[in-house]
Amino acid sequence: MFSLYRNSYLHTRCSSVNPRIINRSVDLARSEPILHDSSDFEPPFFRLTSEQPDIPIDNVDPTRRPLAFGSWALPKLRRELHDEDDMVVIQALMSICDLVHDPERGYEALVLKIPDRLADKLLDPLPPIRENAILVLTTLAGLGDGKEAIVRNSDLLENLLLCLGDEQMTVRLKVAACFEMIARSWMTADVLVEIGLIQNLLEIIEKDEMPSIVEFHLETLKSLMYDCGKCVAVKNNGFRIFMRYLDHDSSSVVAKALDCLMILTSTKKGKQLALQKNLLKTLNKLLHYGDTQICTSAASVVMFCTVKTRAKILAADIKNLAKRLVKLSTNPLNTNLQMFCLKVKSIGPKLVPFFKTVAIYFVVFLPFNVPSVLSTILKCLPILSLMLFVVLHGMSLGDEYKYSRRILVGLIFCCLGDAFLIWPGYFELGMLSFAIGHINYILAFGFQPLNLTLGVCLCAINIMGLAYLMPGLHGVLVPGVTIYTFILTTMMWRAIARAQFFEDLWTWSKLCSCMGAILFVISDLILGLDRFKFSIEYSQALVMSTYYAAQLGIALSVVDAKPQPTVRSH
Repeated sequence: MFSLYRNSYLHTRCSSVNPRIINRSVDLARSEPILHDSSDFEPPFFRLTSEQPDIPIDNVDPTRRPLAFGSWALPKLRRELHDEDDMVVIQALMSICDLVHDPERGYEALVLKIPDRLADKLLDPLPPIRENAILVLTTLAGLGDGKEAIVRNSDLLENLLLCLGDEQMTVRLKVAACFEMIARSWMTADVLVEIGLIQNLLEIIEKDEMPSIVEFHLETLKSLMYDCGKCVAVKNNGFRIFMRYLDHDSSSVVAKALDCLMILTSTKKGKQLALQKNLLKTLNKLLHYGDTQICTSAASVVMFCTVKTRAKILAADIKNLAKRLVKLSTNPLNTNLQMFCLKVKSIGPKLVPFFKTVAIYFVVFLPFNVPSVLSTILKCLPILSLMLFVVLHGMSLGDEYKYSRRILVGLIFCCLGDAFLIWPGYFELGMLSFAIGHINYILAFGFQPLNLTLGVCLCAINIMGLAYLMPGLHGVLVPGVTIYTFILTTMMWRAIARAQFFEDLWTWSKLCSCMGAILFVISDLILGLDRFKFSIEYSQALVMSTYYAAQLGIALSVVDAKPQPTVRSH
């Protein structure tokens, strides 16, 4: 039997000479007595006596060295696979493994049905034979036809499955790499799913296995779960097993477990399990981990976990989650991470109509003193866009959307108020519509926590403001403005109180509603001063800019809306 590297130095230097003549000459030279002289151990001698690439040869690629026997190699080595001498079998396997790295040799091995001849070698008592047989199959699996040739042989697949539990760690590692290579093609992955590989791999990684082997198995499972394999993994406790590896010492194992969870959370059952097991809190910790690979994989899982409204509510309550996602989305060196972070709880696209209609209003900018149908439409369009945003965020008759329903009703009445204020003589109706809108906002914000001290302070400020405006009010406006300002002040009180700044329980959406209520008061204050006390320059621009910003903040508060707790009397 000839080795791949036999006399390769002479073959590269004497390409015109028949390789068999070179080999015969070398054998004769090596049979001569060796003189124990320093000259005997010069590099040419080493090159002559070495059959393995232990001694480097300059300017020669070891994977491209000419062979001593061209087309005779694989047929001869195939015959030696069942030689009685175990050493001959091992050497034959090693030579085949070296040869089939060349695609042409690989396809030649497939034609000679070498994978079929290796089926019994996978169960050989000698670990080196099992290990090298798997190495040959792994190399052949790198070819498309090689994958198909392996999965067509049921005995070969069955023996590979048995090797997953081999007593030798090196054999288990090699077979794990082999299955990972086979699973890369969806056609062969289907066969692996049918023979129950997913169940086998989940049972293996549930036990204490070597991290390098677990890494291969997780990558294989990721390839197998592209279709029906997801359901198989969920039914066999795959979600729980993958979550177990989220606190593993190896960052690569954690990242691959997250990739598998990403696939499972794309299913309805996976989203339910993520809620039940409170996966978002674990992902929040991983997002703050320094490893970029872990952050990218964790963001991809968060992206799927926050599709449903209930999950969005839970995500909004997790401290620093939104801030971390925003920070990670600014990483220009990792486009995948940016994409996943931007898709998580993305509300930006739903607000595009609002910003466009606001821009149109200020570009056209029809004055208040020139009422028309066009000016009414342009003024109401941004609020209609916010109503659409609230509806798109989620709406139903259940308690979960009670907050959103009240905000939506408030926006509807405010939109009516906008229309009434355009036309002369309808100021009182407009004020009534806004008052009803504020009452709905108050009901949405609720009265827990109460924060009575804040309410008293705001009420005192309101009384002072009314005293300042009262000389300019006449007729029905005197009680009307008084009632309206108290309703408006109550709305601001409830918006600020629910934020709970001093107890460190605030969220960004509660902050939005708080700022929205304050801006609403500022907008109405500018309007009241301009109408009842003195003229303010650019009053329309100031009123409408603060008003639209106020309504935007209040509308954004539906993102993490929760049903208000009911107090029962005993």
